[in-house]
Parts: sequence; structure tokens; C-alpha cells
Amino acid sequence: MISVMIADDETLARVGLKTMIPWEKYGFHLVAEAENGKVAMDLALQLKPDIIITDIKMPLLNGVELISALREQLKDTKFIVLSSYGDFDYVKEAMQIGAEDYILKLEMEPEPFAELLNKVKGKIEAERSRHKEERADEWNKRRNLPALREKLFQNLLFSYYINEDEIQEQFNYLDIKLHAENLVCLLVRVENRELYEKYGVDDRYVLTYGVTNMIEEILQNYPPAYVTSTNSMEFAIIHSFKADSETELKSAAEKLAVHVESALKTYFNFKCRIGISDSCSRLGKLKSAYREASTALDQGFSELKRTIHHYQRHLDTGHTVSFEEEFKPIDDGRSIVARAKKYMLKHYDEDISLKTVSQYHNISPNYLSSLFKRTTNENFIDFLIHVRIEQAQYLLKNSTSKIYEIGIKVGYPDAYYFSKIFKKVTGLTPQEYRNCQK
Repeated sequence: MISVMIADDETLARVGLKTMIPWEKYGFHLVAEAENGKVAMDLALQLKPDIIITDIKMPLLNGVELISALREQLKDTKFIVLSSYGDFDYVKEAMQIGAEDYILKLEMEPEPFAELLNKVKGKIEAERSRHKEERADEWNKRRNLPALREKLFQNLLFSYYINEDEIQEQFNYLDIKLHAENLVCLLVRVENRELYEKYGVDDRYVLTYGVTNMIEEILQNYPPAYVTSTNSMEFAIIHSFKADSETELKSAAEKLAVHVESALKTYFNFKCRIGISDSCSRLGKLKSAYREASTALDQGFSELKRTIHHYQRHLDTGHTVSFEEEFKPIDDGRSIVARAKKYMLKHYDEDISLKTVSQYHNISPNYLSSLFKRTTNENFIDFLIHVRIEQAQYLLKNSTSKIYEIGIKVGYPDAYYFSKIFKKVTGLTPQEYRNCQK
């Protein structure tokens, strides 16, 4: 029901309005009537009607003064003005300050009056619906704020490109206070993974959530800063430091890193290493900052006594050379690739990738990819494909499983994609290959 109040100093006018249309039938409820502007204002503030029908000329407060007095306090109330022929200057002023429409008293008829009321009613209902959606959106945003923020940071740190204006717009929506200056990424990687891996899947989720919460509590002392989980037992901290020099900035970043490292050891008995990126001054560069932090961890891979590593850029060419590339023996590289291959041969039927295999061996994807190519002269993904297709060929020859079942067994749940990859490698579709074996 839409609540309506009538304000008019003429008794006959009020009676005429009340009896002109069947109010309840049209979805309206008359809640009050007032004989002057002062009474009308007091009743309006008390009852907060959806619509006020007011005479333009009344004692104590006229219609214009009433609308002016109420429009800030009753922002959702709509006003309809009653006027006579000589009141057009007042009507014009009333419309300028927010009246929806006006009616000439001497020309008022039930049908056009009902049409006007229904028009205003439609506007009120549309606004209510919009406000309801906005409230629902705000509620959902607040309820899902951590997940929404994490999704945005995941996009920024990995592959999804957003321009600066879009990033800032989403930051504003999610109430993220990062500034596009002195932005640094700290990548926290837990080393003693055996403590993590002893937990089940659900417990791991709770553990990750607990670590994230603990880091968030620490970051309250270092605003503005945010943390997001990037891998199992790997957390990226994005911070906009206030610093007057690069030296001061690095010192502040290391102070935060030491605090986080100490807390992880104290509360979870986790040993960790932390990589710190160079600073950047664009939100869209956070992806590069994350890579630099990851590279910093690679650069410090064998420095067992140090746990916090700043990104080092090659001074002559600008090319970043990891610690492993400069100092690690080639045999060590072959050893890592051998372990990676062994892992792939065991888990080829799972959803594995360069990222998951490198994560398992606690090295960066870029470093594993480089080692794989340098050591075997073959790309990581090509090796994985051939392992899967060779197993598929064996199953096609030696089992009666359906083709889509074989695809699932070798790590390709999409039957179309499995057939496409199989033909690309062998020159035949899985069915053609099976037929040739008979």
C-alpha cells in the first residue's frame, strides 16, 4: 500500500479529494489530513507518507514552504500540488524544488486524478525495487567482500588485464585503499610443507584461512596493505609504502617481512621464506611485482641462512638472472627435471600443470620451464602431452573402455579436446587408432 496525506485548508476540498476515487482499490491508504501547513509538516515527520497532496496556498506554511521544509528529511516522499489559475508562479517554484506534478482544483476529475496518482505510485515502486536491489547488492558485497577482494587480486597478480581506471573503480567498490605509489609485493612461501600436507583437504582450507587471518591482523599495523592466498601455503602481500627513498622503502618492507615470518613461526611453527619485489607506481604492474617477488625467492633459493630476499635486477643488461641460473650446477637442474618427470608420470591423470608441478617442488614455474627446456630440449607441456597420449594408446589397444573414459583416465575429461590432442600427436582420431589395432 502507498500511504497518502492530504493538506488543504479548505474542508470541502479535503472531503472532495477523499471521496473522489476508491483509494484502497487503487492501492493507496489515506493516513492523515491537515488543515494548514504547520500541522501538515508535523504529521508528515511523524507518519512519513509516501505521497503528500498539498494545496499551494495555506496558512502558516504554504505548499512551497512545506515542500522545501520536508524534502531533505523525507527524501522518498513525493509531492503533488493543488493549485488555482492564479497560482502558476508558486506551482513553477514547487516543481523546481521537487514536486512531481500539479492539479488545477477546478478541473480535477476522478480519472485523470487516478492516472496521476498511479504514475507517482509507479515511480515509488520502481525506486523501492531499485533500493531493494541496491541493499541486496550491498549486503552481498559485504558478505562476500573477502572473496571479491581475493578474486580481484588474483586477476591482478596473474593473467587478467584490467586498465588503471577499471582497477581504481573496483578498488573503490570493494573499499580497497591501496595507492598507486611505492607498491610492493611480498611473497610468503612456507618451507616445511610436511606440516601442511599432514592435514586433510578441509583442514588445509581452515589452515590457509587461519594464516590469512593472522597476516591480515598484522597488516592492520602497516596500512594500507592486503594479503591473498596464491598457492597452497603461499601468500602474496600487496603494500603501498610511505617512503622518501628506495632504501627507506626496502627497510620498511623488510620490517613487515620479519614480523610476518616471526608470527608464522610462533603461532603455526611454520618456517617461511619471503621474496620482496621492487616498487612500482601503477596498479596494473602488480603482476610484474608478483613475478619479481617470486624471482627473488628463486634468486635466494640456496642461501639457507637468509629467509628474506629482495629482488635483484642485473645491472648491465636489465636481464634478471636467478641464483640458480648463475650458480647451480647443471646436474642439479637435471635432478629437478627428473623429479618433475617422475611426478608427471605418476599424476598424469590429474589436473596438473607447470604451476602445480613447480609448486610441488617449491620452485617457480618460470625456473622449472627454463630447466625443462635446457635439460631435455623439450617443453614441459609437450612432455606431459606425450605421456598422456602414450598411455591413451596403450588403453585403446588393451582395454574395452569407451573413448571418453580413456580420455578421463589420462587427464582429459573433455572428450572433444582429448580427440583433438590425440589426432594432433598421432595423426589419427582415437577411434581410427583403435580400429587399426584390430
